[in-house]
Amino acid sequence: MIKKVAVVGGGASGFFAALRCAEVAKSQSLPIEIKIFEASSDFLRKVKISGGGRCNVTHHLFEVKEFCQNYPRGQRELLSPFQNFQARDTVEWFRQRGVLLKYENDGRMFPVTDDSETIVDCFLKECRKHKVQLIPNHNVQSVEKLKSGKFSLRIGRTEGFVADVVLLSTGSKATGYELGKRLGHKITDLAPSLFTFKIKD
Repeated sequence: MIKKVAVVGGGASGFFAALRCAEVAKSQSLPIEIKIFEASSDFLRKVKISGGGRCNVTHHLFEVKEFCQNYPRGQRELLSPFQNFQARDTVEWFRQRGVLLKYENDGRMFPVTDDSETIVDCFLKECRKHKVQLIPNHNVQSVEKLKSGKFSLRIGRTEGFVADVVLLSTGSKATGYELGKRLGHKITDLAPSLFTFKIKD
């Protein structure tokens, strides 16, 4: 029986999660159908503008404990995941797919082409290779867990989709937090991660 995976959000994390699912399924000969649902028509939009259009992929710091110190929140929580997959693994993942990365004096790593489209093209090529379906203009408005253990997604007013697995990768979109809450997840207090604005009021 084919396992159906729904990825909500067509950014870098959604693509990488979908591709990782496809790779694991292929290595275990598991039949799988993966769909990435994106609310807009523009997949990987933030990847395209990241790093001034060059795409800051990762950081040239391969010592996990030291790397984690750069996260003001979640230092301890990230230790275990980064033991399994860290910046060095990211560099290798792209290298195996023909994308070479370089690092600059401040440690930021970019594709050697200095063009974010290199990363976008890599993701899209891998999706074609693994038959990951890209579904644009499909805003997932609710996810409900069914008695069968599957998940029912409501898309727009009339459309629906039933999946065995749902991955939420909506970034900072408020709808993603709402979907998570309705599924019983606890959401911690939100705080700026990349930069902050300090305004008197």
